[in-house]
Amino acid sequence: MKQYEIMNIYKLELGEEGAKELSSKVRENIDSNGGKVSASNFWGKRKFAYEMNKQREGFYEVINFEIDPF
Repeated sequence: MKQYEIMNIYKLELGEEGAKELSSKVRENIDSNGGKVSASNFWGKRKFAYEMNKQREGFYEVINFEIDPF
């Protein structure tokens, strides 16, 4: 299995609970495809260094996982 790290940024309009719910779905998707999440760190709300898609803040999360390449 190869190791991967992804950083997800969720829209602020989801709210913290909505972002955590979506984060849970991402981890479930990794598991359902034969992967294994080794670490998940929800950083919470952070400001962007620059505006992206008319947004200035978002909820950050980093997920480390292992999965076989498709």
